Amino acid sequence: MVAEILTLLAALLLSAWIFRRRGELAKLMDVGKVEGSWGGGLVSVIIPVRNSADILPKCLESLLSQRDVRFEAIIVDDSSSDSSLEVAERYADDVRVKVVSAGEKPEGWTGKTWACHKGFLNSRGGILVFMDSDTLLEHEHSLLNALKIKEGAGVDVLSLYPRFRLETMWERLWTPFMANFVYIIAPPSRVNSREHRESFLMGAFSVFSREVYEAVGGHEAVRMEIVEDKALGDRVKSRGFRFMLAYGSGISTRWAGGVRESWNALKRILSISGKLKVITGAVSLPLVFILPPAILAYSLITWNIFQLSSSLLAVALSLILQGLELRRNGYSPVYALGFPLAAAFTSLCMVWVLLRRRMVIEWRGRRYTISS
Repeated sequence: MVAEILTLLAALLLSAWIFRRRGELAKLMDVGKVEGSWGGGLVSVIIPVRNSADILPKCLESLLSQRDVRFEAIIVDDSSSDSSLEVAERYADDVRVKVVSAGEKPEGWTGKTWACHKGFLNSRGGILVFMDSDTLLEHEHSLLNALKIKEGAGVDVLSLYPRFRLETMWERLWTPFMANFVYIIAPPSRVNSREHRESFLMGAFSVFSREVYEAVGGHEAVRMEIVEDKALGDRVKSRGFRFMLAYGSGISTRWAGGVRESWNALKRILSISGKLKVITGAVSLPLVFILPPAILAYSLITWNIFQLSSSLLAVALSLILQGLELRRNGYSPVYALGFPLAAAFTSLCMVWVLLRRRMVIEWRGRRYTISS
């Protein structure tokens, strides 16, 4: 009887989760569906780069293919140990491209905040676009459409929720699970509401009015933050500026590659989520995603029809939830079958974070020690 109650509870939570996910995505304006032209002057696109030689050519080619926007591309090399700087310099013949070497990171800065700050110091545009080096603009008007969304909505800062490129088996198992988790811990409706303090600025692609960026202190104000985009978004909203998260159907990025990178990415997120959210996740994720498959397997052996029915319902809803996110990103829903593994990985990391007072996060070849 207990097993049936728990699996029915899991099914109820999953039903609410699926409904919430659909509603949250429906509320986001789609950058891929905007029409019009841009007459707002020079746009500075700042791309911090560290050890991204493999993807950087695609990133820059996608940017330089953008039409109907006057922009400068500022590529800031953050002491890369690979050939990223050399790759960037191949594009320096284009008058729109400026390559900057960030130099040695000063004490009291993270690598990315320093590189973004250096890009800002070398920029001239009234609009600042911060774009990760693994972000691709998939349509020739992706940049234009983002600017038009910002202009039309009358907001000071625009951030785009992208499509995720899932290039490895692990990414197809874990990234959709994590994306669905974000819809709960940072709902776009709350992010876009001026009545809520919740912010969710995506480092993959964010657009600032220059005056607003300067008013909130820019990356210099969050120079020691390991999740600098979230910290910068918090400053934007706390100072009363208008912030908007939109759906960037015309851009794509990668969240994390292998298992180790995913572990560090998850630690970064959990370090700023608050202990209550982490504890709630560590308890609820096994209940919702791990217990039902285990009960389903047991019920197939014992042939308990009530356990079989309730657990099968919960498992089916988990597959639907994961399958929807896989389809959003353009991948087969068959990878949803790996949801118990993704849930176990995420739950384990939550428990690990809860047991640590301080933890080391490796990111882009650097190590940062933070309090959890």
